Amino acid sequence: AAAAAAAGEARRQPRLTLARATREKSPPPTPQESPSAPSMAPKATRVTRVTRVPKFPPASPGLRRRLTMRGGRGASMALPRPMPRMMPRRGPAPAPVPAWLREKIFAGSTQVGDYFVSWPTVADVQRLRSIEREFVFDHKQLFLHDAWAEVASENDWYRIVNVIGDEAQALSAISRIVAGRGGQHATLQVQQVHGALEDLRQSPIVGYVHFVVSDHLNVSHLKVTGEHRGQGLGALLLAGMVRYVELAGHGETICDMRLVVMSRNEQAQQLYDALGFEKTGARGKQVGQGSKGRIEWTKMSRISATSPEQTVQDFLAQCESRRAERSSETAEAA
Repeated sequence: AAAAAAAGEARRQPRLTLARATREKSPPPTPQESPSAPSMAPKATRVTRVTRVPKFPPASPGLRRRLTMRGGRGASMALPRPMPRMMPRRGPAPAPVPAWLREKIFAGSTQVGDYFVSWPTVADVQRLRSIEREFVFDHKQLFLHDAWAEVASENDWYRIVNVIGDEAQALSAISRIVAGRGGQHATLQVQQVHGALEDLRQSPIVGYVHFVVSDHLNVSHLKVTGEHRGQGLGALLLAGMVRYVELAGHGETICDMRLVVMSRNEQAQQLYDALGFEKTGARGKQVGQGSKGRIEWTKMSRISATSPEQTVQDFLAQCESRRAERSSETAEAA
């Protein structure tokens, strides 16, 4: 048994020695010698230097720690650049109001002593600004007996009724609108006829309406000077506004008319009620810094489910009825 074990050991020993010698003498195959054999040599690592962009803030220490833990000890990771902020697309500039539309008379009559609504001219800018200041003063008078109204500045009241306070800026804005370059903003004026038809443009301006045409029709300002109130001119101005919007090609907005009026302005609310406007809500607005003054506003709208053409006819009929009613009331009072 011992002899057999020794013989087996002798037979295995040369083979092990030969195999070991073969491994020691034969160099490992290179990729050139054996293209099909996978290379075990470590690949060269390309190091890319990350340049910090000055306008982006550096990563916080906590974020760096988390990135290092994810990438392994000593690993670093370039932070992705933030996506650029998307700027809103600007549509094409609104087309200016054509001259033929600015030369029309939109409501009223041209008989002596009567009133008519038209687009203002450059010569009317100063007068319109003067009436706009009266518009601000009228709203201030509604709060004449409130203690906080005494400390509210003139600029506060301009901001309250959304009117430009700076004189130069206001005249510039009115001039752009008058020239037909007001975009969605438009202003119409009402004048009283005193002479021949050739002198219509020299007739005195006694009120105006300012409105904005977007996906709906928003009435911003409606003002009639004191000595001409009670003649139904507010309704006449709104009739001219609707007629202008229809001729300008925005008749669909007439089916959705909106406005905001001071809750204390009961006379204006009576006019809007008579023309089919309904109250849709209310909101309050604080006056001045640290002031206890607060002004309540009433939201109103006139929504029509009929066609724009029918809506225009119905609204003009209501305006004419309101004007006739107010004129008769003034005549009886006189």
